Amino acid sequence: MNALEPGKERAALESVFALIREAGEWLRAGRELGFGALADPQGWLERIEGPGVALEAGEFLDAASLLERVGWLRQQFREEAAKFPLLWGRASSLGDFRDMHAASRRCVLPNG
Repeated sequence: MNALEPGKERAALESVFALIREAGEWLRAGRELGFGALADPQGWLERIEGPGVALEAGEFLDAASLLERVGWLRQQFREEAAKFPLLWGRASSLGDFRDMHAASRRCVLPNG
């Protein structure tokens, strides 16, 4: 929301409104995005921009949860790409963090 700016460019506005309509359809169908339970990453994202910075244990778990949610969303939208092409386009533009998520799980799980 912070990045939203008033605009007059019709094509850009129509594109954004189409994405909003599609997201509304997704939510009305009883699906979720799943970001409600995630902690806000802003603080630790700003801190880890510099070299030699490590996350605290809770922040590491928050980061692992965020990576897991991104992977889950990519999979959900991939399965529904024909019905929700704009959402799939956005989700597919996200990085593929499966390897990073697997590595973080190995660090967190007792047997990892």
